[in-house]
Amino acid sequence: MRLRTFLSKLDETTIVDAIRSIEMGTIGRVRVFVSGRRLLKDDIMYRASRRFKKLGLSGFERQHGILLYFLPLERRFAILAGHSVHECCGEMCWRQLASKIEEFLKQEQFNHAVLHAVQESGKLLIRHFPYR
Repeated sequence: MRLRTFLSKLDETTIVDAIRSIEMGTIGRVRVFVSGRRLLKDDIMYRASRRFKKLGLSGFERQHGILLYFLPLERRFAILAGHSVHECCGEMCWRQLASKIEEFLKQEQFNHAVLHAVQESGKLLIRHFPYR
């Protein structure tokens, strides 16, 4: 899917508002990145990891950040969480979230996929890393 098509299906205002709302209740951060690149030889987790660092999430407050990385051209996505978040939530949590995102993407409900990912990530951050 073309980047422009994917982006046109997103309600940016709703997604940004959801992130703002989440970040008022947690010391963590949620970021969404949609890439227009093809990876060819690169691994999606490698690219997501580089973006995670570029967005400043890797050094943020003991790594309380979550990156939702989408590649519409390849119909793939990655969820990358800081070390502290990953330790609290565990692998099963991420698999369940990824499964739900995948369902929405297969149904071409792109806005629901991104918004669900943001909201569920936010719930985890608020539960484990509330604002002090």
